[in-house]
Amino acid sequence: MIRRSFRIGLWLGLLAGIGFALAKIFRPKPEPSAVLDLGRPTTTGAREWPPLEAAVPTPTPVQVPEPEVEPVVASAEPGLITIGDEPLQEPEPERVKQPVAKKPAVKKKAAAKKAAPAGKTLPPWVDPDGNICPETHPVKGKLSSKIFQVEGNFAYWRTNPDRCYESAEAALDDGLRPAKR
Repeated sequence: MIRRSFRIGLWLGLLAGIGFALAKIFRPKPEPSAVLDLGRPTTTGAREWPPLEAAVPTPTPVQVPEPEVEPVVASAEPGLITIGDEPLQEPEPERVKQPVAKKPAVKKKAAAKKAAPAGKTLPPWVDPDGNICPETHPVKGKLSSKIFQVEGNFAYWRTNPDRCYESAEAALDDGLRPAKR
């Protein structure tokens, strides 16, 4: 029952479409409109454009009086500015310099250990802070798709990275491929 009603509806729609197309093809063409033809003057009684209104003169500019500003008074204290009678900020209390006791020099072995990592290399990747990679590791890597984005790519700023790499070569070494755009 459903199939028969579908076929009947399909045939009726097809016949209606053919009838509409034939009616559109065989209808008489309208005469060219006099309003659209701007090149020739018309004598068929088409309305003409109304005349332009006279220009409205612009008003004269208004004179704004200069605001009255109280003079800035320099003070003897540096950093203190007074306008009129009241200071803008409170003067800082004077600080008394106290002598600092020198600590005896103690030999530290940790200083020698800290000097060794001066040629320290950065790790190939770091964890991102949200979706922001640090400046030292600007390449964004997505582990689920195995794609990395370099700055300037189409989707770089909307990528939420799983890892941030220091270079594209480091991302390639980790098994990721570059994004296509």
